[in-house]
Amino acid sequence: MKRAGLALVAIVLTVAAAGRGTAEAAVPAHATLTFLAASCPGESAISQARLAGKDPKASDNGTPEAVPSDIGAYGCVPTAAKGLFLLGGSTKDSVFLDPGLTLPAVRSGSATGYDGSATVIAAGQTVYLPAGQAQTRRFSAADFPTTVVTAAPLPFIDLQCYRDGGNNDNADGVGWNALALPAGTQTFCILYTWDGTAAKPKEVPKPADTATAVATKPVETKPPVTATVEPGGPTKAIETATAVATKPVETKPPVTATAEPVEPGAALVVHKFVPDGKGGWRPAAPPGDWVFLLADANNTGLQKFVDGELVPLAPGDYLVTELDPATGGPNPLLFDLFVSPNGAKACPKDPKGGNLAAKVSVPGGAKGAGGVTHLCAYNKQPGEQPKVSVTKTFVKEGDGVVVWKVEPSAAADLLVWDANAAGCQEFNGAACGDIANGGYGKFSATAPGQYFLIEQKFEPKGEECEVSNTVEWGLDPDGPRESLTVTYRCSGAPTMGWLLLGLFGTFAVGTAWWVNRKAGQDA
Repeated sequence: MKRAGLALVAIVLTVAAAGRGTAEAAVPAHATLTFLAASCPGESAISQARLAGKDPKASDNGTPEAVPSDIGAYGCVPTAAKGLFLLGGSTKDSVFLDPGLTLPAVRSGSATGYDGSATVIAAGQTVYLPAGQAQTRRFSAADFPTTVVTAAPLPFIDLQCYRDGGNNDNADGVGWNALALPAGTQTFCILYTWDGTAAKPKEVPKPADTATAVATKPVETKPPVTATVEPGGPTKAIETATAVATKPVETKPPVTATAEPVEPGAALVVHKFVPDGKGGWRPAAPPGDWVFLLADANNTGLQKFVDGELVPLAPGDYLVTELDPATGGPNPLLFDLFVSPNGAKACPKDPKGGNLAAKVSVPGGAKGAGGVTHLCAYNKQPGEQPKVSVTKTFVKEGDGVVVWKVEPSAAADLLVWDANAAGCQEFNGAACGDIANGGYGKFSATAPGQYFLIEQKFEPKGEECEVSNTVEWGLDPDGPRESLTVTYRCSGAPTMGWLLLGLFGTFAVGTAWWVNRKAGQDA
C-alpha cells in the first residue's frame, strides 16, 4: 500500500507539473503598457515649453519613446492620477488586464471622452497588448476633459504615449491609426500636469555702484567734513568725499531692474447673442452667464471672464475663446466670435458663423491706451453647428513636386487626411501630425489663419502632366468625412478652370477644380 501510495503521489505531481508547463506555454505573446503620472513646477522644462507655445514630445529627452526617466529629465516628479482609459475608436480587445489576455479593458462608448463605463488604468498599473497585431489603441486621461485636437486647459500639460504625436491634447495612442508591437515591447503613457507654481524669476544682475547707491550713502547727508578738520590733516581724502556728495548725477532717478510701466486704459468686452426663436438673434439677458477665456498669443490661458465684463489689457496679442461650462474646453455651441470695429451696435443681425476664436491686438504707447475692443459672440441651440469646410489652393509646381495650400474655411477642430501627401509644413497653429504617412493632421478652433503646405510628388511626362489631389476632413477618426479633389494640369493649354461635382468619401459632396497653366509659364 505504501509503495502504491508513493506511486500515486508521483503520478499526481507529474501531471501537475505537466499541466503547469502547458499553462505557462499557453500564455500568448504580448507587449506591455505602464501608465505613469508626473507633477511639474512652473520652472520645469515641459512647463516652460507649454507656456512658450511649443509642443513637448516623447523624444525630447534622447529616446524616441516615452520612458520613466523623462519625468526627471523634464524637471518633474511622480504623482498620482485618476487613471487612463481607452477611447472609442480603439480596436476591441486591444488592451488586457492580465498577461493571459483573457480580461479585456472596456473601451469608452465615446471617441471624445469618458462615458463612465470604460476601464480606468491606475497610475503605476501595467496592462498587456497582443503582440504582432496591427491594432488601434487611443488613450485619454480621466483627470481632464478629453481634447483630440486642441490643448487641454491647465493644469494639464501633455499626455505622451509611446512615440508621442502632435499637439498638447488629452488624447494619444500606442497606435493611433493601428500599430503592431513586437512581443516583449515595454511601452509607457505618461501624464504631465502643472503643480500650480510659477517659474522662479530670473535674477537680474545688480547694477554697479551707481549714482543712486552713492546718493543714499549716509555720508551724503552729513555736513561737509572739511569744516572741522585741522590744518595739515587729510584734506585730499575729505575733499573727494565732499565732491562725490555734490555731483549733479545724484539728482537722476534711481536705477531699478523693473520693467517699463504698462500703458493703462486698454480693455475688451464681449457682447453675447442667442437665438430669438424667430430665426434671428437677441442680446443675452442678463449678461454675465457666458464664460470666456483670455489667452496670450501662444494660447496659454491668462484669465476667465464673462460676457459684459470689462477686461483690462496690457499691450500685446491675445486669443479669446468661449468655454463649455461642463468640460472646461471650447464651447461646441459657439457659432461665431469676432471683433466689432464699431462697438456693440455694429454686431450684425446675420452673422456668417465659423469663427470660433477671436484675435485681439493692443498696440503699445498712447495709441493703445484708452481703447476698448468689442467682441460679438453668437451661440446656437444644441444640435445646430456651424458648417466648416476645407479649401485647397495650388501654390507651385516644379521638379516633379506640386505644392498645395490646405486651410479651413474658419478656425475649427478638424482632422485632415491627404493620401497623396509626401511632405507637410504647418503654419499658425496647424499640426501636420502623421498626414504625410497616411495618418491625419489637425486644425484647431483656437488658431485663426492656420494652414498646411502639402507636397505631392508626380512623374512628369514632357510638357504634359495631370496631378490630382484629394483632401478629406472630419471630426472623428472613424466618423464620416467630406472631401475635395483638385487637379493640376500642365498641358500647354491656356490657363482656365471649370467646376466638377461628384461624391467623395462617406456622405460627403466634394468639389473638383482643374487648374491649367500655359506651356513655359512659371507657376
